[in-house]
Amino acid sequence: MLAETLRARLRAFELTKFEGEPCANPNCHQRTKVWHGYVGHGTQFHCGSEWCCSPECFEAAIRHAICKVIAEPRRNWARGHRVPLGLLLVAEGVIDHTSVRTALEAQRKHSHGRIGYWLRKLGFATEQEIAKAVAQQWSCAVYPLHASAGYIANAELIPIALLKSRRMLPVHFHRETKTLHVAFSDAVDYPALHAVEQMLDCRTIPCIARDSHFGSALSAVEALPQNDVVVEEAEEVHPMARIVRSHFVRFRARDLKVVRCGEYIWVRILGKKTMDLLFRNKWKAQEIALKGEKQPL
Repeated sequence: MLAETLRARLRAFELTKFEGEPCANPNCHQRTKVWHGYVGHGTQFHCGSEWCCSPECFEAAIRHAICKVIAEPRRNWARGHRVPLGLLLVAEGVIDHTSVRTALEAQRKHSHGRIGYWLRKLGFATEQEIAKAVAQQWSCAVYPLHASAGYIANAELIPIALLKSRRMLPVHFHRETKTLHVAFSDAVDYPALHAVEQMLDCRTIPCIARDSHFGSALSAVEALPQNDVVVEEAEEVHPMARIVRSHFVRFRARDLKVVRCGEYIWVRILGKKTMDLLFRNKWKAQEIALKGEKQPL
């Protein structure tokens, strides 16, 4: 009984478990010290799965993370075997081949707009018929945006700049299964869906919405208060890392994630509040080649 009491009292004085892994920065001068795991307890920095012992090491980890996503090869997940929209509408009996040729001629003449836009503009097909055919092209469902306001509740999941640039809307999120339905108006952007899955740690399901409904919903989302920050002046990795570090420290955050989504580098700072930083991605993979990062971090 006495031994158990003594053990209980000793456990009460035990130190909190510290990080067992060394600092992610290989150039950190504290890595080889026995007491390294105890340095800076309470002010430790996490960059994804990596742990850093100081703001300087943390900034190096941010540089490495940004360089890594910049150097990633561009993904092209467009479905090359999709049946053309015009042929789908012909097969459904909505239009004939003459209508398709007329719409294609208008598209070539004006050098803009998808074939569906011209079919609708010329009065050959309705918006609903075109949305149904586009959904068939991408093997997904048509989402009734006009009957659901889920895009308002889920708008904060993805920065508005990304929603506008990739023409997508998070319309429904099932928290138990961590499944997010994302609506598009004319084509499914699979690289963008992959970036959202990485950032939100969820599964995405694409769907198609009518173009007019999509435009109205996007305008409504754009009018909401936004918490993301678009930083366009930082074109080099080092100033980008300094900006991220500054916000991370100021918000007393606990972690961050970095992904590439279209023309943006998307950084999400995680703490009591979530903050998004967007940097325009003006680099090519062959140009970066980690040339400014000869050291591992």
